[in-house]
Parts: sequence; structure tokens; C-alpha cells
Amino acid sequence: MLLKLGHSPDPDDAFLTYPIVCRKIPYPQEIEIKEIILDIETLNKLAILERLEISAVSVGAYLLISDKYYIIPYGASVGYDYGPKLLVRRVEKDAIVAVPGKYTTARILTELYLREEHSIENLKIIDVPFEKIPELVINDVVDCGVLIHEEQLKEFKNVENIDLGAWWKNKTRLPIPLGLDVVHVKVGLDVAREISNMFKRAIEYSYRNIEEVLEYAMKFSRLRDRELVLKFIKMYVKDLELTYESPEIRAIQILHELCKKYNIEPFSRTSLNIKIIY
Repeated sequence: MLLKLGHSPDPDDAFLTYPIVCRKIPYPQEIEIKEIILDIETLNKLAILERLEISAVSVGAYLLISDKYYIIPYGASVGYDYGPKLLVRRVEKDAIVAVPGKYTTARILTELYLREEHSIENLKIIDVPFEKIPELVINDVVDCGVLIHEEQLKEFKNVENIDLGAWWKNKTRLPIPLGLDVVHVKVGLDVAREISNMFKRAIEYSYRNIEEVLEYAMKFSRLRDRELVLKFIKMYVKDLELTYESPEIRAIQILHELCKKYNIEPFSRTSLNIKIIY
């Protein structure tokens, strides 16, 4: 069975998927993995179109596909009192805000923050490749811009730096779930369980062989500092097993409820049907 596995060209995703795509861990010979490396917003769109059997997706996108994909309980990207960083030059009516994609969790968090903390309703949101966002804010082209990936670790002067993960934790007392790995229900329960086990073994392998896997992951990083890249990986690749009682799952439900409260489209029009594969 050929299964397309989508992940972003970033060191945390590479750290997780390396043992799978390079067959460093055992899994059934009848399962063939085809690696698809694309930016997270493109992966979100492909998952919404149901073109990927396995993929990393933003939790924002997951709110739209929960009836079609199981959550793999391993490999979730979660911020514990940290998360995407919002750079702010000014907050005014009709503020222009740069986000790294319509379906990203960072986009939802940005809207929630500006509505809750500044009562701004008429946001002008533009989608921008994530690596371009800092220069747009610094050069005063946009009023605000949200940073994801390694850009979160950088410090920017002469603009306000707001950690949206810390803001979310203060508001909800919960971690912020940013990304998930999912598997399409069409593959069937047995294969989905094999995929789930693959992800569990992959995380275990990567942390047992951290130098080997870090060497591979560095090829996907825009940072050249190995210690900083490893810090970023450890922030977002956790040896964590999600359950229906996990605070991370409760946080996904809260995120969906807030989208409905503030009528954040298209997420407010969906129902949430969380299914975790075991």
C-alpha cells in the first residue's frame, strides 16, 4: 500500500519523520511511504482536499477535517507557555496583519488575541510566506505579523514581541496545540494503527539517536547553530501520547469554541469530531 506522508521542510518535522522515511524503524513491508515535503499551509490545503493519507497539519486545518482524519497520538506540536510570536508595530482599526496561511493555528491565535485584547474586528489579514513576515513588520509594510518555525526564537527590536502561546496559557490555563500528525480514515483502522505505532517508534528512535537525527534535521533548518536548532526541536517534538482526556485535546476544543464565539471563518462553520487512533 502506497501512502503519501506530508511534512514541512523544517527541522522538527524532519527529526520526527527521518526514522520513517529512511526505514530506520521496522514497519510492514507492504506499507510503502512516499515522502511529500511542502510548507505547512500547502499541506493544510492538500489535507483539506483529502490528497494525503498521512500528514502534518495545523490544528487550524484540523478543525475542518476532523471527520476525515484520525489524530495520531504521537508527534503533536504543542506550546507549553510558549508559541508563535506576534510582532506589533501598532494596533489600530483596520490593522493590516500578515499571517503564514489562512488555515494555520497562528492565524487563529492572532485573530483571537487582537479581538480579545484590543477589540479589533475589522482586521485586514494577508497571507505571506512565513519567512517574509519579519521584514514586512520591520519595514513598516504591515502593522502586525505572526512568526512560526525557528523565527520564533529570534529577537526583534523596535517592535513589540508578544508570545501568543504564553497569552493562551494565561487565558485558558492550557497548552496551545499548534500542529498534529493525522492519518486519513480511508486507510482503515488496521493500517492507521500501524502508522500510529510507526510515529511512536520514530520519536523513540530519534531521541535515542539524537546526534544522527540532528545531523539530518540540520539540512532543513534556516539556523546553522546546532544547539539552537536542537532547542527548537525539543520545544516542539515531545514524547507525548494524546488521549481524549489530555489537556492538549481540551485546548483544541476551546480553540474551536472561540472560533465560533468570534465567528472566525471558515472554522466557525464546522463541527468538531475528534478521533484519536490507538
